Amino acid sequence: MVLSKTVNAPRPGSLAYLVSQYPAINHGFMLREIRELRRLGWQIATFSVALPDREDAQLSEEEREERQRTRYLKGAAGEALWAVFVYALQRPARLVAAIGYSLRLGRPELPLMLRRLLYLVEAVLLGRWVKAAGKRHVHTHYSSTVTLLMKRLYPELTFSLTVHGPDEVEDPVGFSLREKLREASLVMAISHYAKSQLMRYSEPEEWDRIVVSYLGTPPVEAPKRAERPPGEPVRFLCVGRLAPVKGQQVLIEAAALLKRRGVRFQVSLAGGGPSANALAEAVQRFEVEDCVTLEGRVSDARLQELYQQADVFVLPSFAEGVPGVLMEAMVTGLPCISTGVNGVPELITSGEEGLLVPPADVEGLARAMAALSQDAALRRRLGEAGRRKVLTQFNLQTNVARLAAVFYERLADRLAGV
Repeated sequence: MVLSKTVNAPRPGSLAYLVSQYPAINHGFMLREIRELRRLGWQIATFSVALPDREDAQLSEEEREERQRTRYLKGAAGEALWAVFVYALQRPARLVAAIGYSLRLGRPELPLMLRRLLYLVEAVLLGRWVKAAGKRHVHTHYSSTVTLLMKRLYPELTFSLTVHGPDEVEDPVGFSLREKLREASLVMAISHYAKSQLMRYSEPEEWDRIVVSYLGTPPVEAPKRAERPPGEPVRFLCVGRLAPVKGQQVLIEAAALLKRRGVRFQVSLAGGGPSANALAEAVQRFEVEDCVTLEGRVSDARLQELYQQADVFVLPSFAEGVPGVLMEAMVTGLPCISTGVNGVPELITSGEEGLLVPPADVEGLARAMAALSQDAALRRRLGEAGRRKVLTQFNLQTNVARLAAVFYERLADRLAGV
């Protein structure tokens, strides 16, 4: 099923959300989704496995509001142990059965089995909190093992999940994908590609519960960008977690090719992550210190400056869902270069809303960067088309309204407070 293009806003409902870490810089889409549902009148109880990724002073005003409204499983170890003790007294047979079930999930490796027992403890506390909040259904991003175990412990509760990919389908056994697809009331896939992969690991009679639900970005006014004077370096921007899967090393190598060919340009890489030191070494090794800058983690204000200053956005990932950073760049009118992996071609048709190159193709990426650095008219055409695509198909308000509609269509009897 694909959510319809025309949406009648449903009546507000009430449910719980469980997310892996909230708020978090890399998961801004979850905050936007939850806050937009709240704007539509939905009563959302938010729970997070991990505490925010920054201190309160570093959070935005919206993030601080969400921090105050959220309960954190990893910040409540004593309460979790007490919840398990009470549960063991009240439902001992069900607890024993759930322990056995958790140990059979995934691979029979001791570290993973111990981790699943920790998830089980979290699931006991989560179910207790969800019931205390008066909710009957939990939707989750990135924490579906906890909700799967919660359902085993509290059969009166149900859950649904959003699958982003590609991680979930790269290791279907470790992710317990078949079990989750079988037990979930609803599965939201963020792209047709993701849905196709979920269909690989589920039975045909379960496919109707898999719904394509695109994420979205807020519709913002496109900033006025001055034309780059002839001969002035074109500015490329890459935003994202610094990790091998994001392909930033390929971007640095492509920059080295462009420099040798006499192209004038500047590249800014914004973000932090495990590859930060390796990328800094690569900048030195390929002798591009004068044209490649590692910005590190940046504030929202600095990120907006980088978007304003950029001429082209580049995301050379090896694997993606449907990247939020691409949507954010496109809605500002930035022309984008990315790779034709996973769900990216559903966002960008190469030559129409941006340029797509094969992953790990240094020469192909360099050619695309050179083409956009030399053709202001092409930059403008791709940027305008990309903005139109996001505003029509990846609009946050429209897509969250569709999400609300499908919640009602599939889960009306579970939406407490209706």
